[in-house]
Amino acid sequence: MAVLDVEQNAVVIRIVYDGPPVAGKTTSLRALSASLARPMTSPRVAGERTLFFDWVEYTGGLFEGHQIRCQIVTVPGQTVLGHRRRALLESADVVVFVSDSNQNAVETTRAYMTQMRAVLDKVPGPPVGVIVQANKRDVPGAVDMATLKAALPETGVAVLESVATSGLGVREAFVFAVRLALDRVREQLRYHQLTVKSPEVQNSDELLQQMEQRESDQRVIATVEDTHEPSAAWSALQETVDAELRATAKRAAQSVEPAIPSVPDHNVPSGMIWPPVEGRVLLLEACATSFVPRALPNGDWVGETPSWRFHSPRQAVYGDADLGRRALIEWARMHASGQRWFSAPRAVVLAASGDGMWRLWQIVRTEESVRDQLVRGIADGSPFALLRRLLDAGRHLLAATEAFPLAPCRLPITVDTVGAPNGVPLYIGFLPDPFLSRASRPISAEDRPIVLRRELSTLASTELRGFDGSRFPSVRAVARDTDSAAVIDAVTDVLTDAGVVEAAVR
Repeated sequence: MAVLDVEQNAVVIRIVYDGPPVAGKTTSLRALSASLARPMTSPRVAGERTLFFDWVEYTGGLFEGHQIRCQIVTVPGQTVLGHRRRALLESADVVVFVSDSNQNAVETTRAYMTQMRAVLDKVPGPPVGVIVQANKRDVPGAVDMATLKAALPETGVAVLESVATSGLGVREAFVFAVRLALDRVREQLRYHQLTVKSPEVQNSDELLQQMEQRESDQRVIATVEDTHEPSAAWSALQETVDAELRATAKRAAQSVEPAIPSVPDHNVPSGMIWPPVEGRVLLLEACATSFVPRALPNGDWVGETPSWRFHSPRQAVYGDADLGRRALIEWARMHASGQRWFSAPRAVVLAASGDGMWRLWQIVRTEESVRDQLVRGIADGSPFALLRRLLDAGRHLLAATEAFPLAPCRLPITVDTVGAPNGVPLYIGFLPDPFLSRASRPISAEDRPIVLRRELSTLASTELRGFDGSRFPSVRAVARDTDSAAVIDAVTDVLTDAGVVEAAVR
């Protein structure tokens, strides 16, 4: 990361504060910012938790006649944000590892240091220095320094004590870290490895933009990759989600009348909506008309405006915004990988629900379904028009039985979930939760007529009983030459069941 900015006559180094969750990274940087009389910036926080980084910039001292400009950042400690932690560690010239002195945090400290070393070992150039800032030395029962040092997976690292809440030891660790970073810069100069240019990131806003762009690019790549085999990270996330589901179910069981969740709007923070740009525009349009969500018997929440439908599964609620964002990525991946089968536009939004929780919503533009087409045909009163719509519905359903099994998840094929906005059958319903969805499977040639017969009969057999069969033209007279026997037979069976048989079946 270190660069020599000749225009500003400065050597720019990055000092990264790493460590387990709640070890005191943000508190340390807050104390350091006060000591250096420099402001601290913390974009995209959730309560007291860091989601991206904390930032302090400080310029002071000289190195080989150049000013020393320090970009000081913390990493998010949450496991689900490990990709952000890794990206910041890869940019470090030195790492201040903030450890917790509590006895029950020793194993976590070891694990996080091992992960950190695995990242730093892959950074090109001279080794990245590490200093351990043993924090919370004032807590009752803090482990002694000898025990703490013995528990560290690395030897030969400097260990300094601190009490970040009071600032004790924080500045000393920082000064030592700067020296380690400059040692590395000197080695880079020696081997002509120091980059001469303006730094890619000049301030916290540019760092946030860089990280968000990187994540956006990675999501795009992830959506086009084949991800049939779950990764270890996926399995870990699934376990966490399962725990969330159990907790949600427990809360629901304890509540007689669930509180109505707040609905999303276009002011949701960046990174809480997919697709990132189009989704916000869509959300602005969809929320132009307000609505009040209503609970379904299964615990899901739904809402409608004249042109849009909203849906939030019962289990898609999270106590942690970080976990919700991780789930949002999986929802986005499924949407992106199945765009050829799904109606558009669509969006997925993570929004505060108003009770301290976070809820995922799907937003889908309302499209005419096969059922809607049949209802219009019946209302028209023309036997010819109705028969034509019955045949159209049969064609769309049959095409869906062939196409939908190729989608990334199993999609229900019904008169309510199949539409043809542009003449091509598409799934117009809400997608299943990616954590609970089942893999798609082919529908055999023998089962396709059964699906047609079942779905067409859900509406037409009842509504058609008021029609005079003698007014109906022959099914084959209206059918196209390309219509399959499955479509013609299904429509004929529906008319037969409705008693409209004489002319229509001839």
